Amino acid sequence: MRTCVLDLDVYPLEAVDLAAAAFETLCSVTKQIKQNSIHLTIQPLPDAPAETVDEFLNFALCAALERHLSG
Repeated sequence: MRTCVLDLDVYPLEAVDLAAAAFETLCSVTKQIKQNSIHLTIQPLPDAPAETVDEFLNFALCAALERHLSG
C-alpha cells in the first residue's frame, strides 16, 4: 500500500478518476480532497504486479498532461 499526495493544479481530479477506472482490476484506490490536493491510498490487489502503484501514478500523470495540453 502506498499513500500519495497529488496537487490538483498538476493532477486534475478527472485524470485521477480515469487512472482509478483503468486500474480497478489491479488495485483499489481511495481518495480525499483536502484544500488543493488529492490524498490517495493505493492498495494493489493480491495478484497485482509489484510495479502496479508506480504504473498507476504514471498513467495518472499522462492523463493529466493530456488534459492540460488539450485545454
